Amino acid sequence: MLWDASLKGFGLRVGKNAKTFIVLIGGGRRHKVGRYPHVSLSDARNEAKRIQAEKQLGHVKPTHMAFDDARDSFLADKERSTRPQTYDYYRSRLLRHFHYGRRSVADVGLREITKRLNELNGKAAEKRHAFVVIRAFFNWCVEQHIVGRSPVGHLSGPPLIRPRERVLTVNEIAAVWRACPDDAFGTSVRLLMLTGQRRGEIEHIVLDGDLATILGEHTKNGRTHIFPVGEMTNELLRKPRVFNGWGKSKARLDVLSGVSNWTLHDLRRTYATTLAELEIAPHVIEAILNHKSGVISGVAATYNRFRYLEAMRSAIGSFDAYFAKIIQK
Repeated sequence: MLWDASLKGFGLRVGKNAKTFIVLIGGGRRHKVGRYPHVSLSDARNEAKRIQAEKQLGHVKPTHMAFDDARDSFLADKERSTRPQTYDYYRSRLLRHFHYGRRSVADVGLREITKRLNELNGKAAEKRHAFVVIRAFFNWCVEQHIVGRSPVGHLSGPPLIRPRERVLTVNEIAAVWRACPDDAFGTSVRLLMLTGQRRGEIEHIVLDGDLATILGEHTKNGRTHIFPVGEMTNELLRKPRVFNGWGKSKARLDVLSGVSNWTLHDLRRTYATTLAELEIAPHVIEAILNHKSGVISGVAATYNRFRYLEAMRSAIGSFDAYFAKIIQK
């Protein structure tokens, strides 16, 4: 969509095979004016003014933009403007939870959205994610003049999820390590245990000697992360790490290991807790985990990533020695 700066609600919809002038009326619904170049910009603008005037008199029946079309446009925009992880976050929740097909997006109301969210009452985290995504979608629709207002604009949404505090015990760490299968999933889980990095970052680690690098486009905070690794990690990083099906693989791992009520992100918390128990300084732990806020911030963050390399090497050496004893018991 290309919107006219001189006439609010008037724009050009650029499709694969055609360019169509449209005007927004009736709470953000679209009305077709004509196709370019059969209709000139000047004629289309004048016609849009006439349609808007007639709408005020109640003579114009608005056309609709289907929910699916608006959703696809939203996702196309996010694919261009956000990181792959963010795009996948929006796409998976919209496709999974909100199905309104060819209905006008302007006709999807608060009652229907609330009903759908209430169906997720037993899944607090997913309910919160679904709300965040549908709110972002309708805010985008307002910005693009597809609808006049967001039906969830004044909805506070589900409460924030209480942070998890789960830290795996020494015996649980050993059990999970031994149960990891000899495939890309097992390799990834072991790397999560050895590095403390995030699940979505593991497959993007690039190795150079004993230094691992994750480019900013693949990190949560958008900042390139450089950290040293030990021998076990170095060896694992030379194996395949790209795969699909985290959920099913994790469920099988629970059965094989006998460890329950834990998530893959708990391995990151367990890693950080272990470093603290080994009396590693907080700023070094933060540097290893690539935390954006906290002890290291601002301009110092870039400088300190290199300043603390030796301290990070020492910390990781201590962790690897401790970890090797755990998994050999």
